[in-house]
Amino acid sequence: MLMGSPSPAVTLLQATEGDLARSPVWNGVMQRYGVRDVLSTVFSDKYGCWAWLDLWRTGDSRAFTDQEASHLAALAEVVAAGLRRAAAREFRAYVAPGTASSGNGSVHNGEPPLPAQAVLTLNDDLCIAGQTESVDEWLRLLQPGPSPHHHVPAEVLNVAAQLLAREAGVDSHEAEGRVHIGAGRWATLRATRMASGAPDSAGLPLAVTIQGCSASSRLDMFVRAFGLTPRQGELLRLASTGADTETMAEAQGVSQYTVQDQFKHVFQTCGVHSRASLLAMALGNGI
Repeated sequence: MLMGSPSPAVTLLQATEGDLARSPVWNGVMQRYGVRDVLSTVFSDKYGCWAWLDLWRTGDSRAFTDQEASHLAALAEVVAAGLRRAAAREFRAYVAPGTASSGNGSVHNGEPPLPAQAVLTLNDDLCIAGQTESVDEWLRLLQPGPSPHHHVPAEVLNVAAQLLAREAGVDSHEAEGRVHIGAGRWATLRATRMASGAPDSAGLPLAVTIQGCSASSRLDMFVRAFGLTPRQGELLRLASTGADTETMAEAQGVSQYTVQDQFKHVFQTCGVHSRASLLAMALGNGI
Protein backbone atom coordinates (compact mmCIF):
# COMPACT_ATOMS: atom_id res chain seq x y z
CA MET A 1 0.00 0.00 0.00
CA LEU A 2 2.87 2.38 0.78
CA MET A 3 4.24 1.93 -2.76
CA GLY A 4 1.11 3.54 -4.15
CA SER A 5 0.49 6.13 -1.46
CA PRO A 6 1.48 9.83 -1.53
CA SER A 7 4.07 9.23 1.22
CA PRO A 8 6.34 6.16 1.43
CA ALA A 9 6.38 6.38 5.25
CA VAL A 10 3.57 6.02 7.79
CA THR A 11 3.26 5.25 11.50
CA LEU A 12 1.09 2.49 12.91
CA LEU A 13 -0.79 5.02 15.01
CA GLN A 14 -1.58 7.00 11.86
CA ALA A 15 -2.66 3.90 9.93
CA THR A 16 -4.97 2.75 12.75
CA GLU A 17 -6.22 6.27 13.54
CA GLY A 18 -4.83 5.95 17.06
CA ASP A 19 -6.39 2.54 17.78
CA LEU A 20 -3.55 -0.03 17.67
CA ALA A 21 -6.03 -2.85 18.35
CA ARG A 22 -7.22 -2.46 14.73
CA SER A 23 -3.90 -3.95 13.61
CA PRO A 24 -3.90 -7.79 13.48
CA VAL A 25 -0.10 -7.93 13.67
CA TRP A 26 -0.08 -5.65 16.71
CA ASN A 27 -2.74 -7.79 18.41
CA GLY A 28 -1.01 -11.04 17.51
CA VAL A 29 2.66 -10.19 17.99
CA MET A 30 3.71 -6.63 18.76
CA GLN A 31 1.54 -6.11 21.82
CA ARG A 32 3.35 -8.83 23.77
CA TYR A 33 6.66 -7.00 23.21
CA GLY A 34 5.35 -3.67 24.43
CA VAL A 35 5.34 -2.00 21.02
CA ARG A 36 3.55 1.34 21.17
CA ASP A 37 4.22 2.58 17.64
CA VAL A 38 5.89 1.53 14.37
CA LEU A 39 7.31 3.75 11.63
CA SER A 40 7.19 1.86 8.32
CA THR A 41 8.96 2.95 5.15
CA VAL A 42 9.18 1.38 1.71
CA PHE A 43 12.14 2.03 -0.58
CA SER A 44 10.67 1.66 -4.05
CA ASP A 45 10.60 3.24 -7.49
CA LYS A 46 8.83 2.55 -10.77
CA TYR A 47 10.99 -0.56 -11.23
CA GLY A 48 9.96 -2.29 -8.02
CA CYS A 49 10.41 -2.49 -4.26
CA TRP A 50 14.06 -2.70 -3.17
CA ALA A 51 13.71 -2.80 0.60
CA TRP A 52 11.48 -1.85 3.49
CA LEU A 53 12.14 -0.73 7.03
CA ASP A 54 10.16 -0.96 10.28
CA LEU A 55 11.26 1.05 13.31
CA TRP A 56 9.64 0.08 16.62
CA ARG A 57 9.06 2.25 19.68
CA THR A 58 8.50 0.19 22.82
CA GLY A 59 7.84 0.58 26.53
CA ASP A 60 7.71 4.14 27.80
CA SER A 61 9.25 5.66 24.65
CA ARG A 62 7.19 8.28 22.87
CA ALA A 63 5.30 7.68 19.64
CA PHE A 64 6.86 8.69 16.33
CA THR A 65 6.28 12.31 15.34
CA ASP A 66 5.06 13.64 11.99
CA GLN A 67 8.47 15.26 11.58
CA GLU A 68 10.25 11.92 11.97
CA ALA A 69 7.95 10.26 9.45
CA SER A 70 8.45 13.13 6.98
CA HIS A 71 12.22 12.95 7.39
CA LEU A 72 12.29 9.24 6.56
CA ALA A 73 9.89 9.74 3.65
CA ALA A 74 12.21 12.40 2.22
CA LEU A 75 15.11 9.95 2.26
CA ALA A 76 13.19 7.06 0.71
CA GLU A 77 13.62 8.03 -2.96
CA VAL A 78 17.38 8.54 -2.62
CA VAL A 79 17.85 5.28 -0.69
CA ALA A 80 15.74 3.35 -3.23
CA ALA A 81 17.87 4.64 -6.11
CA GLY A 82 21.04 3.63 -4.28
CA LEU A 83 19.70 0.16 -3.52
CA ARG A 84 18.74 -0.38 -7.16
CA ARG A 85 22.23 0.68 -8.32
CA ALA A 86 23.72 -1.69 -5.76
CA ALA A 87 21.67 -4.55 -7.19
CA ALA A 88 22.94 -3.69 -10.69
CA ARG A 89 26.53 -3.70 -9.43
CA GLU A 90 26.04 -7.24 -8.14
CA PHE A 91 25.38 -8.39 -11.71
CA ARG A 92 28.48 -6.60 -12.98
CA ALA A 93 30.87 -7.54 -10.21
CA TYR A 94 30.77 -11.30 -10.36
CA VAL A 95 30.86 -12.14 -14.07
CA ALA A 96 34.37 -12.69 -15.37
CA PRO A 97 36.25 -15.00 -17.76
CA GLY A 98 36.19 -18.54 -16.45
CA THR A 99 33.13 -17.96 -14.28
CA ALA A 100 31.14 -21.14 -13.85
CA SER A 101 27.40 -21.57 -13.82
CA SER A 102 25.46 -23.42 -11.15
CA GLY A 103 22.91 -24.57 -13.71
CA ASN A 104 20.06 -22.67 -12.08
CA GLY A 105 20.65 -19.20 -13.48
CA SER A 106 23.03 -18.16 -10.71
CA VAL A 107 26.65 -17.28 -11.29
CA HIS A 108 29.27 -18.44 -8.80
CA ASN A 109 32.58 -16.79 -9.60
CA GLY A 110 34.92 -18.97 -7.56
CA GLU A 111 32.03 -19.92 -5.27
CA PRO A 112 30.64 -23.47 -4.84
CA PRO A 113 27.37 -24.25 -6.64
CA LEU A 114 24.18 -23.30 -4.86
CA PRO A 115 22.59 -26.07 -2.75
CA ALA A 116 19.72 -28.14 -4.08
CA GLN A 117 16.18 -26.94 -3.46
CA ALA A 118 15.38 -27.06 0.24
CA VAL A 119 12.07 -27.30 2.08
CA LEU A 120 11.54 -26.49 5.73
CA THR A 121 8.31 -26.58 7.70
CA LEU A 122 7.36 -24.14 10.44
CA ASN A 123 4.90 -24.62 13.29
CA ASP A 124 2.41 -22.03 14.51
CA ASP A 125 5.18 -20.28 16.47
CA LEU A 126 7.24 -20.02 13.25
CA CYS A 127 9.92 -22.36 14.60
CA ILE A 128 11.39 -25.10 12.40
CA ALA A 129 9.36 -28.31 12.65
CA GLY A 130 11.07 -30.27 9.87
CA GLN A 131 13.51 -29.85 7.02
CA THR A 132 15.14 -31.50 4.03
CA GLU A 133 18.83 -32.33 3.91
CA SER A 134 19.96 -29.19 2.05
CA VAL A 135 18.29 -26.72 4.44
CA ASP A 136 21.40 -26.29 6.60
CA GLU A 137 23.44 -25.28 3.56
CA TRP A 138 20.89 -22.59 2.68
CA LEU A 139 20.65 -21.34 6.25
CA ARG A 140 24.36 -20.57 6.17
CA LEU A 141 23.79 -18.34 3.11
CA LEU A 142 20.84 -16.41 4.56
CA GLN A 143 20.88 -13.97 7.45
CA PRO A 144 20.02 -15.41 10.89
CA GLY A 145 16.70 -14.42 12.39
CA PRO A 146 16.21 -12.66 15.74
CA SER A 147 15.90 -14.48 19.05
CA PRO A 148 13.98 -16.68 19.83
CA HIS A 149 13.90 -17.64 16.13
CA HIS A 150 17.69 -17.55 15.68
CA HIS A 151 17.58 -20.73 13.57
CA VAL A 152 15.03 -19.26 11.14
CA PRO A 153 16.41 -16.67 8.67
CA ALA A 154 14.58 -13.36 8.42
CA GLU A 155 13.79 -14.03 4.73
CA VAL A 156 11.99 -17.24 5.71
CA LEU A 157 9.97 -15.44 8.38
CA ASN A 158 9.04 -12.74 5.87
CA VAL A 159 7.48 -15.09 3.30
CA ALA A 160 5.80 -17.13 6.07
CA ALA A 161 4.29 -13.94 7.48
CA GLN A 162 3.08 -12.97 4.01
CA LEU A 163 1.28 -16.31 3.71
CA LEU A 164 -0.44 -15.66 7.04
CA ALA A 165 -1.42 -12.20 5.78
CA ARG A 166 -2.96 -13.72 2.65
CA GLU A 167 -4.87 -16.28 4.71
CA ALA A 168 -6.18 -13.50 6.97
CA GLY A 169 -7.38 -11.52 3.96
CA VAL A 170 -5.07 -8.63 4.80
CA ASP A 171 -3.00 -8.73 1.61
CA SER A 172 -3.28 -10.51 -1.76
CA HIS A 173 0.37 -10.57 -2.89
CA GLU A 174 2.05 -13.94 -3.35
CA ALA A 175 4.02 -15.30 -0.40
CA GLU A 176 7.38 -15.23 -2.15
CA GLY A 177 10.50 -13.13 -2.38
CA ARG A 178 13.93 -12.87 -3.98
CA VAL A 179 17.09 -12.17 -2.02
CA HIS A 180 20.70 -11.59 -3.02
CA ILE A 181 23.00 -14.02 -1.21
CA GLY A 182 26.39 -12.77 -2.36
CA ALA A 183 28.75 -13.41 -5.28
CA GLY A 184 26.11 -12.31 -7.79
CA ARG A 185 23.73 -15.08 -6.74
CA TRP A 186 20.02 -14.83 -5.98
CA ALA A 187 17.60 -17.11 -4.16
CA THR A 188 13.82 -17.44 -4.39
CA LEU A 189 11.74 -18.25 -1.31
CA ARG A 190 8.07 -19.31 -1.36
CA ALA A 191 5.69 -20.20 1.45
CA THR A 192 2.69 -22.53 1.18
CA ARG A 193 0.42 -24.35 3.62
CA MET A 194 0.99 -28.11 3.90
CA ALA A 195 -1.87 -30.13 2.41
CA SER A 196 -3.70 -32.84 4.30
CA GLY A 197 -6.40 -33.80 1.82
CA ALA A 198 -9.00 -32.19 4.06
CA PRO A 199 -10.89 -29.05 2.96
CA ASP A 200 -9.58 -27.03 5.93
CA SER A 201 -5.80 -26.63 6.12
CA ALA A 202 -5.83 -24.30 9.14
CA GLY A 203 -3.35 -25.35 11.79
CA LEU A 204 -1.21 -27.36 9.39
CA PRO A 205 2.50 -26.51 9.18
CA LEU A 206 3.81 -23.89 6.77
CA ALA A 207 6.26 -25.08 4.14
CA VAL A 208 8.93 -22.71 2.83
CA THR A 209 10.95 -23.69 -0.25
CA ILE A 210 14.36 -22.15 -0.94
CA GLN A 211 16.13 -22.46 -4.28
CA GLY A 212 18.31 -20.54 -6.71
CA CYS A 213 16.49 -18.07 -8.95
CA SER A 214 15.32 -19.43 -12.28
CA ALA A 215 16.66 -17.85 -15.47
CA SER A 216 13.39 -15.97 -16.05
CA SER A 217 13.35 -14.64 -12.48
CA ARG A 218 16.98 -13.55 -12.74
CA LEU A 219 16.25 -11.80 -16.06
CA ASP A 220 13.35 -9.95 -14.46
CA MET A 221 15.61 -8.76 -11.63
CA PHE A 222 18.27 -7.72 -14.16
CA VAL A 223 15.79 -5.64 -16.18
CA ARG A 224 14.53 -3.92 -13.02
CA ALA A 225 18.00 -3.31 -11.54
CA PHE A 226 19.30 -1.59 -14.68
CA GLY A 227 16.06 0.31 -15.29
CA LEU A 228 15.53 -1.06 -18.79
CA THR A 229 12.38 -0.09 -20.65
CA PRO A 230 9.65 -2.71 -21.25
CA ARG A 231 10.69 -2.94 -24.94
CA GLN A 232 14.36 -3.36 -24.00
CA GLY A 233 13.41 -6.02 -21.47
CA GLU A 234 11.43 -7.87 -24.13
CA LEU A 235 14.45 -7.80 -26.47
CA LEU A 236 16.65 -9.23 -23.71
CA ARG A 237 14.19 -12.05 -23.07
CA LEU A 238 13.96 -12.81 -26.79
CA ALA A 239 17.76 -12.83 -27.03
CA SER A 240 17.91 -15.29 -24.12
CA THR A 241 15.86 -17.76 -26.20
CA GLY A 242 18.38 -17.57 -29.06
CA ALA A 243 16.27 -15.32 -31.29
CA ASP A 244 18.21 -13.46 -34.00
CA THR A 245 17.80 -9.80 -34.98
CA GLU A 246 15.28 -10.55 -37.72
CA THR A 247 13.09 -12.62 -35.39
CA MET A 248 13.20 -9.93 -32.70
CA ALA A 249 12.30 -7.22 -35.22
CA GLU A 250 9.29 -9.23 -36.41
CA ALA A 251 8.18 -9.90 -32.81
CA GLN A 252 8.23 -6.18 -31.98
CA GLY A 253 6.97 -4.94 -35.34
CA VAL A 254 10.02 -2.76 -35.95
CA SER A 255 12.99 -2.73 -38.31
CA GLN A 256 16.21 -4.64 -37.66
CA TYR A 257 18.00 -1.29 -37.43
CA THR A 258 15.69 -0.29 -34.56
CA VAL A 259 16.51 -3.53 -32.75
CA GLN A 260 20.23 -2.94 -33.16
CA ASP A 261 19.85 0.64 -31.96
CA GLN A 262 17.96 -0.53 -28.88
CA PHE A 263 20.71 -3.00 -28.06
CA LYS A 264 23.29 -0.21 -28.31
CA HIS A 265 21.38 1.69 -25.64
CA VAL A 266 21.20 -1.44 -23.47
CA PHE A 267 24.95 -2.06 -23.90
CA GLN A 268 25.68 1.48 -22.78
CA THR A 269 23.37 1.19 -19.77
CA CYS A 270 24.79 -2.16 -18.66
CA GLY A 271 28.45 -1.49 -19.52
CA VAL A 272 28.94 -4.30 -22.04
CA HIS A 273 29.84 -4.43 -25.74
CA SER A 274 28.06 -7.48 -27.13
CA ARG A 275 24.88 -9.51 -26.78
CA ALA A 276 26.91 -12.49 -25.58
CA SER A 277 28.39 -10.44 -22.72
CA LEU A 278 24.98 -8.98 -21.91
CA LEU A 279 23.36 -12.41 -21.66
CA ALA A 280 26.28 -13.81 -19.67
CA MET A 281 25.84 -11.07 -17.09
CA ALA A 282 22.06 -11.30 -16.99
CA LEU A 283 21.87 -15.08 -16.78
CA GLY A 284 25.05 -15.70 -14.81
CA ASN A 285 26.55 -18.06 -17.35
CA GLY A 286 30.05 -16.50 -17.43
CA ILE A 287 31.79 -15.00 -20.45
